[in-house]
Amino acid sequence: MSINKERIRAKLAALQGGNNSYWNPPKNGQATIRAFAVPDGEDEFLELYFHFGVAEKASVYCLRKNRDESGREGKCPICEQADEWYNGDEDEKALSKNIYSKPRFYIPVIDRADKSPQPKWWGFSKTVYGKMLHWLAEDADRENFLDPDEGLDLIVIATQTGKSINGRPVSDIDVNTRLKSTPICAKKDQESLFKALKPASELFPRPSLQEVQGKLESYLRNLGEGDDSPEPVESEGVSKGAPRRVSDDEINAMLDAAAQ
Repeated sequence: MSINKERIRAKLAALQGGNNSYWNPPKNGQATIRAFAVPDGEDEFLELYFHFGVAEKASVYCLRKNRDESGREGKCPICEQADEWYNGDEDEKALSKNIYSKPRFYIPVIDRADKSPQPKWWGFSKTVYGKMLHWLAEDADRENFLDPDEGLDLIVIATQTGKSINGRPVSDIDVNTRLKSTPICAKKDQESLFKALKPASELFPRPSLQEVQGKLESYLRNLGEGDDSPEPVESEGVSKGAPRRVSDDEINAMLDAAAQ
């Protein structure tokens, strides 16, 4: 009897590690990882757009900014609502800015602390993304940090801020590189390592138009904008439909929670 051991190992890892396809930095301290470019991608990074502040404690995949398999923009009810509000009065314009989609950036990594490294997706902010782009474009000492043979390991530094969102501690994340180049793994193992990465389309499945419409309708009801909604009670300093700006910390906390 022939047994596909790689398939069995993948199932075992998923069973033992929960969602084993995301890599999360420590809440405080340092971790050493190795990043590599998205396999078979036009870009080294994966860029996705999500709506925040629409679904409670969660993000909503943007159907417009995230193109479909044919490369076309889709119809996104949340984007259309944001467009309508943007052309309205000042209060509506403020609401639109709160629900327009925002980018999140991802790259495949392995954790050097793992005895049997498994490729995972690391999602990070625009600040970390900008730093890596600078290395690729302007830093001669770091421009090849993604090279599987002569690249550089990354040092991810997490510093607790003392803040907590939705019960989750918030950390500031910074990244630097080691100075000495090393291979990501033995040359003979590279192909299998890259193939073991779970496709992004499976981690971030494209929702249906009806699913996104449902999220929007629920959000509008909570704002008091729905046809059947009762008038909301106005609190001191908070008017009907007043937007609450979703902070970068909240965005990170939502995405970290989804990765667990």
